[in-house]
Amino acid sequence: MAKKSLKDYEEQVRDILLDASKYHSSYEPLIRSLASALLQLDSANKTVSKLKSTTITKKTRYGEELVAHPVFALINDTTKTIDKLCRTLGITSLWGQTVGHEEYNKGMRKKK
Repeated sequence: MAKKSLKDYEEQVRDILLDASKYHSSYEPLIRSLASALLQLDSANKTVSKLKSTTITKKTRYGEELVAHPVFALINDTTKTIDKLCRTLGITSLWGQTVGHEEYNKGMRKKK
């Protein structure tokens, strides 16, 4: 599989919005931000697959302690950013399913 670039992710998001008839030129900054976050997540996931250990040793004034590798915090933050941008654009999935903001919010409030 070829490495995806920022432009590839932008085209993917733009195509999803165009297919759902939700594209507007004013969304370009959001599209670029989402594409950047997707590229960052892809890079972080590749880093995780190359890790030999999921923890690192951190020196504190009390000695050493094991903490999660910083890439996991990056993945968590990036995932939250992607989720927020997708909701803003009305995208519930990057695989093409879109709904209006009202429908998405109503679905999120349903209790099981």
